[in-house]
Amino acid sequence: EYFGRTAILYHTLFGDPSLAYQIANKLFERSRISAATSISYQDALRAGFSLRVIADGQLHLLALEHAFEIAQHLAAPTLGLNAAWLLSQSYLELGETTRFRHWYSQVNRLFEQVAEPIVCNYAVGLFCRAAIEERSQPKARAHLEVFSRNLPRRPALKTSSYALSLQMAVELLDPEWQPPVELVSALLVRQDRIGRFGTCDFLTSIAAESLARVGRIHEAI
Repeated sequence: EYFGRTAILYHTLFGDPSLAYQIANKLFERSRISAATSISYQDALRAGFSLRVIADGQLHLLALEHAFEIAQHLAAPTLGLNAAWLLSQSYLELGETTRFRHWYSQVNRLFEQVAEPIVCNYAVGLFCRAAIEERSQPKARAHLEVFSRNLPRRPALKTSSYALSLQMAVELLDPEWQPPVELVSALLVRQDRIGRFGTCDFLTSIAAESLARVGRIHEAI
């Protein structure tokens, strides 16, 4: 059991996707037949994350929804926020507006309940993403300012890359804005380093849009 819980993230991002798929299904099934505990929550959440990255279809949504249900049973808003955040991102990327709005409202509710904006800064990033999807630059910029202010002094590469992606996406809402060469270069360097990990679709899409905006169409395709 310990091996599966520690191996799943490695195989999801770097190792054998077929093995990750097997482990994810086992963890999800174990979570479904177990009592509601922090361990069964983590099993469902890990399974949902892994299946979202490596598998087609919507099985990952069932696992993440199960994780959310466990968090609700445990009256653990921080755990529920994490599951709702992942569900919101999934439905946003799937283009399922109604389901996205449902889970986005859960993120809003739980974010206010947890009331730890720095710890839960990932939710602020989602608020920015949602405003970008609405093409509301003022709202997106306001969320971006909060997100940036709450970042650690030396964020991890993935976090700093996401922050740069949000910054670029907000500015790209202005059809007249031309991305500076240095920002495009910085985005491409990050995309080259972490874009293959399967959790950076937003980074990749903004890199492509930025290249297209500056006329480098052949590189964007």
